Amino acid sequence: VEAISPTVLRIHLAHPQPNLPEVLANSVFLPLHAESGDPSSWSSPPKWRSNGAYILKEWLPRKRIRLERNPRFVSGTIGPNSVILKHLESPDFGVQLFDQAQLDLLPSVPSLEVQRRLRESSPELVQVSSTCTTALFFRMSPAPHFSISDRQNIIRVLDRESLIRVVLGRGDQPAVTFSPAILKKWIGYSGPNATTSPVQKPDRSASSLQDSAPPKLGYYAHPTNHKIAQFLASEIGEVTGRSLELVPREWATFLEDTREKQFEMVLGSLCGMTDPLDWAEVFVTNGPVNWSHWSEPAYDSIVARGKESATLQGRHGQARAAETLLAQKGIVAPLFHPVLSTLVSSQLEGFIPHPKGLIFLNELRFSRPSPE
Repeated sequence: VEAISPTVLRIHLAHPQPNLPEVLANSVFLPLHAESGDPSSWSSPPKWRSNGAYILKEWLPRKRIRLERNPRFVSGTIGPNSVILKHLESPDFGVQLFDQAQLDLLPSVPSLEVQRRLRESSPELVQVSSTCTTALFFRMSPAPHFSISDRQNIIRVLDRESLIRVVLGRGDQPAVTFSPAILKKWIGYSGPNATTSPVQKPDRSASSLQDSAPPKLGYYAHPTNHKIAQFLASEIGEVTGRSLELVPREWATFLEDTREKQFEMVLGSLCGMTDPLDWAEVFVTNGPVNWSHWSEPAYDSIVARGKESATLQGRHGQARAAETLLAQKGIVAPLFHPVLSTLVSSQLEGFIPHPKGLIFLNELRFSRPSPE
């Protein structure tokens, strides 16, 4: 990185990155004021330095954080004079405070509250499709428990609409590809077309499974995940005629057991990636979140060619080829793309729902006078 002039910065890339402008649009790349001082002290109050719309004014652990306007913020958009971030013991407690007008903005709304607000068509509930995918990963090493025909049958017949409407009821989006559907709107990428053949339950006798211990479905121990796991057990039982062993785990144990290949299937979610090749890279050999433990040289080559491509068309083409191969091999069953739900006070204007859950405080303003 080199400064060509006071207003021009030159960045030398290690490899082509056609989506660099989208990456640089993130607020972390906004410039800091020249008088910010020694960078080693920027993260330590009271010498906190920020390039954002607000600066840290007060931090009381497990109570609140108080932010005030940054007088050196480069944007001309100005939000409230100050913002208080409150520590919440639970999401449900946050809903209580919101209903009591003690909160103006509440991200991460509990599922039951989302369902209630959807039934009531609450104008305070704001939703946006996320850059996340929840999926069922089939373990492929040392040997897959399910044959390729069984995996493809499971992927095809899973009733995603019922999962979303009946089990979850939050307005999530059915997934037909591993990469999030929001990427089409955001960067113009769309994955391969899904099959349009009608859903039919295969004959159980066609299952290739032999008598053995029930396959284990591992997942992070959370009430919503348990509902999803129970739904999957019922659906997969219809396909294979086999019961599943549901194995909830605390987060650290879930990750460790997944790495150690303790589960035949894993229920998990990945989020935040805006380059479709990053989604494809999940399944490269020995990838850090390759929960399927799949290894395929042809697939690795597709992803590598995509990473080397200097054009957006070329990168998207290789990402699409990678997703096509994933579907052909039956490596993962995309389930849904979660929505992000936020409660926004009717007195608050300027809230911009973001697929990554970012909140642009400088865009907010009150329709009534407020000191904060």
